[in-house]
Formats: sequence, C-alpha cells, structure tokens
Amino acid sequence: MSRKPVIKWRESDAEKLNREIERFNAKIYRTRFNHPELKGVLPDTIKKDDKEKMLQEIKTAPRSEFKKEINTLARFSRKGAEKPITSKTGNTVTNWEKKEVSLKVAQINRDRTIERKKVEQMDATSQGEPIGLKRGEMGSERLNALQPKKFNFDKIKGGKEWEKFKAGVMKQTSPKYKEEKLNEYVKNYIEGLTNALDYRANDIIDIINLLPPQLVVDTFYKEQEATIDFIYSPEDIELKADILNEIWQGVYDEFLENEADS
Repeated sequence: MSRKPVIKWRESDAEKLNREIERFNAKIYRTRFNHPELKGVLPDTIKKDDKEKMLQEIKTAPRSEFKKEINTLARFSRKGAEKPITSKTGNTVTNWEKKEVSLKVAQINRDRTIERKKVEQMDATSQGEPIGLKRGEMGSERLNALQPKKFNFDKIKGGKEWEKFKAGVMKQTSPKYKEEKLNEYVKNYIEGLTNALDYRANDIIDIINLLPPQLVVDTFYKEQEATIDFIYSPEDIELKADILNEIWQGVYDEFLENEADS
C-alpha cells in the first residue's frame, strides 16, 4: 500500500507548534477567568504529556497532518470560537469544538466517497473471471461501510454520547486509521475463514498473509465468491474451501507477476 512520505521535522515546525499551543492555552485560561460559567464547556488545555503525544503522532505522519493540527489550534484563536452553542438535546460545546467535528466528518466523507467510487468501478469477478459488470452495478452489503457518515448536532446527547461520537471521528481521521482498518479487515476475514472452514482454511490463510492488506480488501470487494457464507454440510465446506483456495492462489500468482514486472 502506497503511503505519503513522513514529515521532515524542522526546528521551525517545533517553534510554530509551541506558539499555537501557547495561544490555545492562553485563550482558555483567559476565557475561564472572564467566564467561569464556561469552565466545563471549554476544551482542556494542552499539557506537557499531551504535547509529547501530539509530537510523536505528527512525526510519523505526512506534513499535511502537521498543517491540519496547526490549523485546528489556530481556529480556536478566532473571535467567537470560544462561545457556547447548545443542541436541541441540551449538549453544550464551544463553536470551535462543533466546527472541528464537522470538518473532520467532512474529511471522513470525502475519503469514503473516493474509496466508494474506486470500489464501484471495479470489475466484479466470480472465481477470478470477470462477469461483465462493475461492482457498483450489482449492489452489495460490502459497500455499506463506505456510506457517508451522518452528523446532526441537534440529535446527539451530551456527555457519554457526544464524547463517544467525537472519539470515533477523531479515530477515523487519524493518519494511521486506514492502515489499521485494513489490517483489522484482514484479521476479521481470516477469523471468518477459520470459523467456516476450520483446518481447511489453513492453506488459504497462508496465502492471504503473503498479500498486502489493501489487495486482500480489494479482492473481497470485487470477487463475488470471496464472501464467507454459513455452510452446513461437509460437502459444502469442501467445495467452498476449494473455490476460495483457487481464488486466493490466483490473486497471489498475479501479485507475484506484477511484482516481477515492476
């Protein structure tokens, strides 16, 4: 799977981050003093441990992620960003927090749209052979995970419900999320193979472990027979195992050919 290059960290980057963190914290302290009633609404200040964690994540990510972090901090310094806004469910947050969640949901949906269009344009196959249709023409539950993420501030309750939603959004916009999601997808698929086929899945799993996670997921999307269904009779299990073995062996052979040509 191709990845964007990691940021080349500079002294000027450290200075810029420190400056924005100081401005961010200063506005929180100032607003707490002038408006003590907002103490539970304002974001937490960024402490030393928070900064170290932020630095570790930034230094292993592309420069674009550093710019996003700087912009997020800078937007809190804008006039009115600290003002409270209350949803119809009684959830009160700052204008800044609501806007940041909205921006991140928009980012998630842009990424999902790109991925969905890619999947929809894949040539659907059955046991490795094209069936003359695009995956998007067939309809599939496999595409459900790529539907737009919904965000209606007025429908989310405060407290745990808001924090859970916000944490999910933060996770899905983290630089390593896609890689982690791919690995999780492959892990779940392998577990499904083991549950459905028992020891007959071993050879298939050996092949899958030799493939890039992105290729495994792409194959699952476009290959009609890659789905793991409920299988009841020993004969059905044997047949499904043989089909899946042929599918994944074919994928692996093509992968090796492409690697040799590149």
